[in-house]
Amino acid sequence: MKISIVINSYNQSYYLKHAIESVLSQTYQNFDLLIWDDGSTDDSVSIAREFAATDTRVRVVAAEHQGRGKALKAAIEATHGEYIGWVDRDDILAATALEQTAAVLDSNAQIGMVYSDYLEIDENGTFLKPGDRCQIPYSRDRLLTDFMTFHFRLIRRDIFDRCGGIDPEFEYAEDYDLCLRLSETTEIYHLKQPLYFYRIHRDNTSWHYEHLQIDRSKKAVENALDRRGLSDTLNLDVVNGNFILHPRPSVPLTRVAAVLASLTIPLVPLTATAEPNVPNNTAKIAETTSQGVVKSVSPIFDPFATPLGDGVTQAELEDSLDRLNKSAKTPHVRQNERIGRGYGYGRGYGYGRGYRDRGRLQVPPTPQNIRPQSNGVRYIISPDGNIEFEK
Repeated sequence: MKISIVINSYNQSYYLKHAIESVLSQTYQNFDLLIWDDGSTDDSVSIAREFAATDTRVRVVAAEHQGRGKALKAAIEATHGEYIGWVDRDDILAATALEQTAAVLDSNAQIGMVYSDYLEIDENGTFLKPGDRCQIPYSRDRLLTDFMTFHFRLIRRDIFDRCGGIDPEFEYAEDYDLCLRLSETTEIYHLKQPLYFYRIHRDNTSWHYEHLQIDRSKKAVENALDRRGLSDTLNLDVVNGNFILHPRPSVPLTRVAAVLASLTIPLVPLTATAEPNVPNNTAKIAETTSQGVVKSVSPIFDPFATPLGDGVTQAELEDSLDRLNKSAKTPHVRQNERIGRGYGYGRGYGYGRGYRDRGRLQVPPTPQNIRPQSNGVRYIISPDGNIEFEK
């Protein structure tokens, strides 16, 4: 098969059926679907096997529970497609997602990953608003402060393998860590079409483990700074969910100017000038794998008494919160700083508080399991498969 899609499933079976149906309803047919169940305690495996019994493209692996990161890594390793992507168990893929993203990779050999826009829906499938993250212009440098390469992503397998694939030690930020490494290995293309429906609900893992997610995201960015030869010049602080990238005070202005000239993110410029100094960092990617990530040492801790599990421990949550509290300051924009949202903290970038901010746009009637709001501007699917907003 040309494309392998993975659904990494752990409980929440009431959403799983819709996720599977959305993949099997693709206009592009040259794909297979691996549903990897990470030790669910509900009827998720039974639901997955019902689809496998009637569709030869579907495989089901019922594995022992090992956590989201390890499960995703194992699932991808069990696939063989030239292109790979994954859909969360509670989300929905637009019908033309594979067709449109595969077309980008097919016609552009230099592009190793393509990602789309996404729309937010609630637990009932009601449209909330367009995703915020994907509205941020992509650049490999701005990715240091803003995780805009969110959903949906289709990746060349050889590029995925070359940069090290999924690092399970960055669980809950494993996709951010991966995208940072991919940005240092290949070209990334933003397909400005909403091809993914991201579901916001009270069981989102990001609601439960936001401190862990933000802490591991911070470490992923710090590793990227090190790989890119920037860690001796730039420092990252995380304050109230803001990722603040700023020069270290002890660094000479000429060195800071050289680094800033090499970046493609908006920073307040210095009066000093220099030519761009772009380090060759590809060889350092493997060196930073799993650096500085706390290991699981105690029993699973579930702060909201819901069946999430996913291998998170109380020690990990407490350690991540302690590290964030120690570095917390009042955010203040100073010269040569870049403030972004990073990954997590429910700032309307796919998590938490964005759930309460319903948008005015409306979803089209074509995708199944999506219920539109009663009014507002609608978007339509044109004959060529693109999604356009009505005038």
